[in-house]
Amino acid sequence: MLKLLNGLDKRTVEFIRLKLQDSNLEIISIADNFTRGIVEFFGLRRSVRDLLLGVDPWTGHIWPSKHYKELFFDPGHSPGDVKFLWEFMKHNFLPALGKAYRLTGDASYAKSGVEFIKEWLKSVEDERGASWAGHPHICQRITNWLFFFELIEGSEAVGISEKQEIDSYLNKQWRLLEKEYERPANNHRLISICFVIMGRLYNNSASDLEFWLGELKSTTETLFLPDGGFSEQSTSYHRFSLESLLLASQGLKNAGYEIPSWLQDAVERSLVYFDAVLEPSGQPPVFGDNSDEIFIVREWPEKFWDMEYLFAFGRSLGFNVRKPWITPPSLFWIIGLGKVEPGGKPEQPLQAAFPDSGHFVLRDGEGSYVFFRAGSFGLHIPGETWWAHSHSDQLGLVAYLEGIEILTDPGTYRYNENDFERMIMKDESFHSTVMIKGVKQAKYSSSFIYKDALDAKGTLEDRVISGVLETEDFRIQREVQLEDRKLVITDRILARPGSEAEWYFALSPNLSPVELEPGKVVLQEIGSLKKVTLSISEEVSLEVLPGYVSYLYNRALPSQRLHFGLKVDGVKVVKFVFAVS
Repeated sequence: MLKLLNGLDKRTVEFIRLKLQDSNLEIISIADNFTRGIVEFFGLRRSVRDLLLGVDPWTGHIWPSKHYKELFFDPGHSPGDVKFLWEFMKHNFLPALGKAYRLTGDASYAKSGVEFIKEWLKSVEDERGASWAGHPHICQRITNWLFFFELIEGSEAVGISEKQEIDSYLNKQWRLLEKEYERPANNHRLISICFVIMGRLYNNSASDLEFWLGELKSTTETLFLPDGGFSEQSTSYHRFSLESLLLASQGLKNAGYEIPSWLQDAVERSLVYFDAVLEPSGQPPVFGDNSDEIFIVREWPEKFWDMEYLFAFGRSLGFNVRKPWITPPSLFWIIGLGKVEPGGKPEQPLQAAFPDSGHFVLRDGEGSYVFFRAGSFGLHIPGETWWAHSHSDQLGLVAYLEGIEILTDPGTYRYNENDFERMIMKDESFHSTVMIKGVKQAKYSSSFIYKDALDAKGTLEDRVISGVLETEDFRIQREVQLEDRKLVITDRILARPGSEAEWYFALSPNLSPVELEPGKVVLQEIGSLKKVTLSISEEVSLEVLPGYVSYLYNRALPSQRLHFGLKVDGVKVVKFVFAVS
């Protein structure tokens, strides 16, 4: 039988009960709200009863009970952004109910979760409705059910008839994943295969296990690049896919199977990558599409973008990764107390190049940091016109100076409901990049489709990052370096006479322009007296544009963008220097 939680022994649970009070209070709060019929997600507080009826949490409209292949999620064709309903359908609250039962011994928490699952099974019809569409969300729901039932094991909440009904539904979901795993050939495929394997383990069946491991190997080799990056050019889907590999590894190990060396290698490469790219804040740069996709649901005080749980999980499986500098509370349930190896704050590399991914990092050890992107536009399937999760951010960067976030990535606000909001968050003008006016890095076609995307080329030598983006009509070379406590960006542009170059700098939501002069902009950190001066080597046109940043789905922060323009006749070199003053 598949087991995914190794931290349910009495010693670990007692440690969690006595030592992790903040996390425990959050667990009990989520569980108590649920018993009152309330769940919260995306900053919304909604009725469980309404959600079981298919009421869209954002618009209030009812989602149709059609065959899942007849549902359309594009703007104007659906009752709302399906991500909202899917977030409920993941059942992220179930592990909290199981944990509350373990922490308190109160059987009502276990019974409440089981009663909900029984209501859920009454509310769904086979292959009808949004809950049957979206392979990753099916896998997230399966994970939360498996976690919940492991957590309440030994209680009297589940009878024989309930167990049979639950297993029947799980097996239908596993069969759907098995039937449709080949499309699309991105994170959906990889995650589906991981959960087909876990379905085999759950049912104590080695049937076709070698075949599915072979399919997982080939898909992993496509998506997880040799340098540790991810071919879809998305932080969120990289981490999400990595979690699925970790869960599959733990399932295999707990079932007595050896973890294949290629699987271990893929995990280790990704963890080396994430260690190198983490910002001074501790979170990764959130380039590409990012929504609240996660398998291991965490409770406060953990934050969505906290990453140390990955290192703790990998280390517990015997993988060759650095020790976590802290072990997040959520991981004790999964790995157990005996596997915890806190290692203190890690020393990250001062520079790192990931040429397969097109990602490059500089830091100075004093809180200054640069993440730069110049490589493949993203995962592209030959013969098709889509780069589903990529954004137009070639030659774009995220930057900190002396611990102050200067330039940021806008993240992702919405997927489906409003295509305009979707488009602008993917556009060059919301990233810190340079472009020739009227020429796009890719032609935005719809929520998940681009045409004619441009790749870039990047290098890192002698602590200078260089990226090149070119077509038949222009060539842009951008160099980025940290020197003398300054961030220096040098752009060399070769373009047809009469062309106009445009620069955009997406400012951190914590930074605001306070002085604008020819050749100089003064920025102030909101809430402090710290200022950052931007000096420009040429007289450029200047305007400050409104913007917004959404590191978490549906939760936008107001920000501002700087926009510069300059005529380019032949060759032009422009230098931008940021310095804390």
